[in-house]
Amino acid sequence: MEGIKFRVWDKVANKWLDYEEIYFDQEGEVYLIEERTWAYQTYMHKENITENVETVRFTGLKDKNGKEIYEGDILKYEESINNGLRDIEVTRIAEVSFGLGMFWGGYGNNLAQVRREAKVIGNIYENPELLEESK
Repeated sequence: MEGIKFRVWDKVANKWLDYEEIYFDQEGEVYLIEERTWAYQTYMHKENITENVETVRFTGLKDKNGKEIYEGDILKYEESINNGLRDIEVTRIAEVSFGLGMFWGGYGNNLAQVRREAKVIGNIYENPELLEESK
C-alpha cells in the first residue's frame, strides 16, 4: 500500500489542480497558491477554494495496468455471476467509492477483490457519461 495521496477537482474550471497549486490546512480547508510578482517582489497569494473543489483520496491500490485508483474513478472489469442455473460472465462499469471503512468497486464488490481484473477507464468528473452508458 502506498502513502496518502489526494487529487483535487476544480468544479469551476473543470480541471484537476496540480499539487504545486494547492495547500491543505489543519481544518481540511483547501487553498489555491499562486506566485505573483509586484514591483520586482515575488510573493505567494493564497485563496480559499474549499467550496469550489472536490477532494478525492487515493485508494492505495492500482488497476491491472498499474494505474493508481482514486475515489470517483470509473472501473471496467469482468465478473462471473451465477443466475441459479450456471455462471455467466458480465462486464461491469462502476464508480469507486468509500463506505463502511473500505473502498468499493461497485455492485457490492470490495475494491481489493476486483482491482486485479479492473481497468480505470475514466472518472465521474471528466467522463460521467461512462456510468450512464452502463445502465
